[in-house]
Amino acid sequence: MDPEAPIHWILLRGLVREARHWGPFTGRLQEAFPRDTVVTPDLPGCGLRKSEKSPLSIDGYASAIEDEIAALPGPRVMVALSLGGMVALSLRQRRPELLQGLVLINSSAAWLSPCFRRVRPAAWPNLLASLWRLNPASREAGILRLVSNSPEARTEALPLWTRIQKDRPLNRLSALRQLTAAASFRLPAECPELPSPVLVLSSQQDRLVHPSCSTLLARHLKAPQIIHPGAGHDLPLDAPAWLLHQLGDFRRRIVSRSSEPRLISSKT
Repeated sequence: MDPEAPIHWILLRGLVREARHWGPFTGRLQEAFPRDTVVTPDLPGCGLRKSEKSPLSIDGYASAIEDEIAALPGPRVMVALSLGGMVALSLRQRRPELLQGLVLINSSAAWLSPCFRRVRPAAWPNLLASLWRLNPASREAGILRLVSNSPEARTEALPLWTRIQKDRPLNRLSALRQLTAAASFRLPAECPELPSPVLVLSSQQDRLVHPSCSTLLARHLKAPQIIHPGAGHDLPLDAPAWLLHQLGDFRRRIVSRSSEPRLISSKT
């Protein structure tokens, strides 16, 4: 890769979340890398694509955004959270040349991890209650308590997340279809070596997805893993500065193809 070439950072969210749920992080990423561009596609059933039917397979979501990603000229690096990470992995398998780098955040895959670790049993009551609450502010507050370990981050995010729900209310059918797709997502038993490097980031205190899911995913992909000791499932919300630091290192790795340790626990 040309060290001077600007990168397209593609940010992909998770279950029934849209581009606006990245909040201030999108702007912070753009400020950190002013020569690059930041793109935030929505998945079918979410955001600007809310009226579209949500596919029942992760491959269906990958197919839905494939052309949008391919239209971006130059190097492309996808940063994908949770279900978004599954879509990114599917896209990487379908079109290995499409992404020059992939950062997976608190993601998982079936058969690598059991269902009770892909969604922790203690998380189900709050998750299901949040999906069925009628009041937008109450619903989003419940989701934030599940995915964020920072009271300050939750307080800051709640007005925006509530406004998003008022603009485009949750489609429960889309949520159920996305949950079905995520539950059935599998990786090949043997993942071929692909040219684009992968970085796995995880939160040790994730209360939605057990952190071992990321460890097993990193091992299967033969990718380095970096662990944040205190953030919740929504790592960009709880630890944006830490995440920006990891992305900066990953950007340099893509350019230089330098090697990294396989497992790191980081408090910076």
